[in-house]
Amino acid sequence: MKKVLLSLLLAALIAVTCSCVLAGKKNGTPKTPKVKVPHATLLTLDGSVKDMVLPNGTQSATFSLVSGATTTNVELCSAAYLLKIGLTLKEGDKVTVTGWQHNKKDGGSILTARDVTIDGKTTTLRDDAKKGVWEPKYEAATLDGTVKDLTQAVTTTGSKGKAKAQEVDMAFTLVSDAVQTKITLAPAAYLTQIGLTLKEGDKVSISGWKRTVFDETSFVVRSLTIDGKTYVLRDDKLHAAWAPKTQITTLQGT
Repeated sequence: MKKVLLSLLLAALIAVTCSCVLAGKKNGTPKTPKVKVPHATLLTLDGSVKDMVLPNGTQSATFSLVSGATTTNVELCSAAYLLKIGLTLKEGDKVTVTGWQHNKKDGGSILTARDVTIDGKTTTLRDDAKKGVWEPKYEAATLDGTVKDLTQAVTTTGSKGKAKAQEVDMAFTLVSDAVQTKITLAPAAYLTQIGLTLKEGDKVSISGWKRTVFDETSFVVRSLTIDGKTYVLRDDKLHAAWAPKTQITTLQGT
């Protein structure tokens, strides 16, 4: 009887063992979960600058922030903007960086700098919404005034890697009380095509956006109204009416 019970117990143990082995083969060996940096975690780190990289164009400058045995990859902004604001970093500089640490698509993590402090001076590179301070900022506005100093300005179009062309844009100064604003409308040929003509002394109303880049402000025209007739030159996404697949809209005033 005891032999029978022992045989049954041994058989049960073998069955359980085989079942576990088969389940392991079917489901695969459990993998140890990777430890990932929480997305966009705001951190402040102190350390020394190492391996500064200043690429050409709009790519961001990067460096390694070394603190003891820990090294953190840091993303700044374009080298051109660093030069403009006078922020220079060199090997061994002691800095404090506040920014958002996040995972990169190709593995690892990087700290995108919000601000950098060196020698007691803090330079802000991004706002709390993570938008670079060098990026254009737009503010809707409407200006009324008188046309002065009509001229034609030559502008260059085309992006990096593509053929560049020159356009002759109609420009003028809008005078409103003691304020004078430089206005660039659209290619002169296009204005002729839609029948928009201006002369010195014309009273006009312009709607659009004040565009600020760094500390320089310009005005992007959405529409111009003259003698009760409104010409829309750009849509709400700033797409020009004379660009391909875009049409001009003429609104009659009341």
